[in-house]
Amino acid sequence: MERPLPGLDVDEPLLVKMTATFRGALATNAKFFARSASRLRLRAFDAWAMHAEQVGFPTAKPEMVIGVTDRRVAVWRPSFWTSQPAELVGTVPFEQLAGVEVYRDGLAVALVFTFKTGQFVEVESMRAGRMRAIRDAIRPHVSPL
Repeated sequence: MERPLPGLDVDEPLLVKMTATFRGALATNAKFFARSASRLRLRAFDAWAMHAEQVGFPTAKPEMVIGVTDRRVAVWRPSFWTSQPAELVGTVPFEQLAGVEVYRDGLAVALVFTFKTGQFVEVESMRAGRMRAIRDAIRPHVSPL
């Protein structure tokens, strides 16, 4: 039997997972391809993380692994070498979500989590298929406002 991912219950199946980054990371990288790029990227992440944490979305580092189980959305810190889930940062119960959507913005694909408070948090990737799989796994568990 396969060992459960960090922070999941033994009987909690992982439906889908993917590596993503905070919304704006790709644009920051493209605009500031210079020595100060990492400093500017971390500044952009800090602003995003402050908002995300206020809304109730867990954060740790700019890169994250997002997974969907039959109970919740999970966010992990990825391992350095394999980008596999290494440490559970936090979760978002489905009951807190009002919706989830995917849209393309240039090269980036954004996954938008809309909370029942009316606030939203966006993450991004360049992998539209995985983003749609995350969206499709969450939708049956979410009741709109």
